[in-house]
Amino acid sequence: MAHRRSDPARQPRAERNENAARQAVFRLRTRFGDLLRARVALTVDTDREALDIALACCLNVDPQSSRIARIRDTKSLEWLYVSEALLDEVLSTGRCELVGSLEPIACDARGALAGSLPA
Repeated sequence: MAHRRSDPARQPRAERNENAARQAVFRLRTRFGDLLRARVALTVDTDREALDIALACCLNVDPQSSRIARIRDTKSLEWLYVSEALLDEVLSTGRCELVGSLEPIACDARGALAGSLPA
């Protein structure tokens, strides 16, 4: 029985990104074996690809409930973005306050994370 692949251009963008990330992880596993055992540093062209691959490497984790934190660097922790799944835990420490509203992770047309953290 023949199997016809669906046209990737007809898939929603998020689904295409997720499929591309899963395919990249599969290629890496095929080439290098288990990623945890291989400890291969990954490099990708865009922030969006990095996020998609990071989430794809977390097996059995729903991207919508992923606990994600975005920081400028480890020396600059005064400002950070956190996912909705992580927000209550961060606020419960009493060391952080909410200064904005929840919004989706956004990337510009080049795939770079949109928005910047204050210095």
